[in-house]
Amino acid sequence: MREINHTTVEELLMDDSFLAWHHQTEEVSIHKWVKWIEASPEHKRLADEAVQLLTMIGLAEEEPGVPEQQIMSGYDRLINTIVFRCLGETVNGEW
Repeated sequence: MREINHTTVEELLMDDSFLAWHHQTEEVSIHKWVKWIEASPEHKRLADEAVQLLTMIGLAEEEPGVPEQQIMSGYDRLINTIVFRCLGETVNGEW
């Protein structure tokens, strides 16, 4: 099992094992992330913020009253934020 060295919410959201923990689909990932979260208040804060974003995305996708264009616009903003923070640049010149 590789060590977790994430320091940003964006890094958590791009980690497949974090997503597996969130969706409770892999026992190994669940154990690893529970241990990581319990190890530090900062880890818990990052995980809580990432879960909040995942929840908002999930609710938007399930909400029948939200137009698809609005969902896609929010999704695009999220992706641009992740790319900007991780790579220091924007996608398609947008921010």
